[in-house]
Amino acid sequence: MKRFLCAVLFLAILLTVVSCGSSPVTPLPDAEDVQAMPLPTPVTVQEASGAGADDGRLRLSVIVPKEARGFASEAARMAEARAEQLSDEVSFFRADCSSGEEMAAALRAAAARKDDAVLLYPGFEGVEEAAQQVIDAGAVLVSLDLPLACEGAYRIRGDDSALGTAAADFAASRLSADSDVAVLVPEVEDAQALDRAEAFCEELRAASPGTHVYEYATGSTREECRITFAALLYGEIELECVFVPNDELASGVLTALEEARRDDVGLVLSCGGKQEYLKALRDSKSRTLASAVYAPFLGSKAVDFALEILAGGAVDPVRVLPAEIVQRLNCAPYIMEESRY
Repeated sequence: MKRFLCAVLFLAILLTVVSCGSSPVTPLPDAEDVQAMPLPTPVTVQEASGAGADDGRLRLSVIVPKEARGFASEAARMAEARAEQLSDEVSFFRADCSSGEEMAAALRAAAARKDDAVLLYPGFEGVEEAAQQVIDAGAVLVSLDLPLACEGAYRIRGDDSALGTAAADFAASRLSADSDVAVLVPEVEDAQALDRAEAFCEELRAASPGTHVYEYATGSTREECRITFAALLYGEIELECVFVPNDELASGVLTALEEARRDDVGLVLSCGGKQEYLKALRDSKSRTLASAVYAPFLGSKAVDFALEILAGGAVDPVRVLPAEIVQRLNCAPYIMEESRY
């Protein structure tokens, strides 16, 4: 009896092992099989941006160096404001970049998005290759103010010599024939300042041959300019007018005049359109202040320029904005509380 029970138990165990071993086992693929296996289809993730979806509007980007205040920041702000006015036909994306690498990445992203137009302030070196990719992708690329070594790029800029010439014409119309005029030029290498100062001196001497033009070197900051001009105020020359090539230096001149309590220098001329100086010329009662400008609306005009190109208009690759003289009588449209310039 015991032998019978043992035999039954043995058969039951054997049947169980056979049953488990009969389940199919999938073999692992060898190396050749793995290489031949198809890769999974990648999922496309669209980058979120202000340019929005493909809704029929033109895609416009502005790419600038990251700065709290300054020319590039103001140009971007004006471009964005203009794009908002045209929001029915334009979608807008803005990138503020802290380095050349970030700017190149933003340009490549614009090419990947297939933006229709890109406004670029090339404030970093080494972005030309990425900018060329934008052009090769079919976008209109407009460089703001600065030149850009790319084939097919457009540029919108001011004429620094024209600013100096306009300031000189303004001075000649308000000074006596034998006035003494001081021109302060930064010692540092500054092509814009040099072009403005040279044009001013040349035009003023031609327009008013009896005027005495004295050129002086100064530093590149308002404080350095204040010190330079303060010394001139106690010299032998009886100055009636002073010209400086930018509004930052002009603020130093105004500080020196206020500290010396001098009202005899009746005309202060500058270039740029910086908001601080424009407000000073608006509020000035003791002397005439003026600024020759092209910058305040460069960003908005760049948007219109890009749209004109996209519309197929015959345009020159470089658009030069005219110089305008801002003084107290016409300064209201140029003074904007939201400006970052």
